[in-house]
Amino acid sequence: MVLWNLKTMKPTKVFTVPGAPLEIRWSLNPKDKLAITAAALTSKAVAGQAGRERPVAAKESGTIGDPSKIPLPVDISITRDGKGCGSTPSWTATTRYFDLSNPEAPKQTYEKVTASRST
Repeated sequence: MVLWNLKTMKPTKVFTVPGAPLEIRWSLNPKDKLAITAAALTSKAVAGQAGRERPVAAKESGTIGDPSKIPLPVDISITRDGKGCGSTPSWTATTRYFDLSNPEAPKQTYEKVTASRST
């Protein structure tokens, strides 16, 4: 996963994370410096944080599901206040919600099958 300087259009830092990071979502809360992504083939969530007191870091922060059943955990959205994250992986019709109160240890607090899966 790469952190870019958008003014210079050059990479600032490269992170080693599990799997292949997909879409990255940034918290819209102005107080946050939080981004989260899901890694293909691992079903892992990866959180990245930056702040004045700590350097930019990215690390595995949770599991979205069994990687043998959920190989592409796509469609991740962070709530407007930055306190939660929803995910609906491809090939499943299960929506999951994670509490991001502690971004380094998100907790799944909701799961629901939202549509029937066609075969």
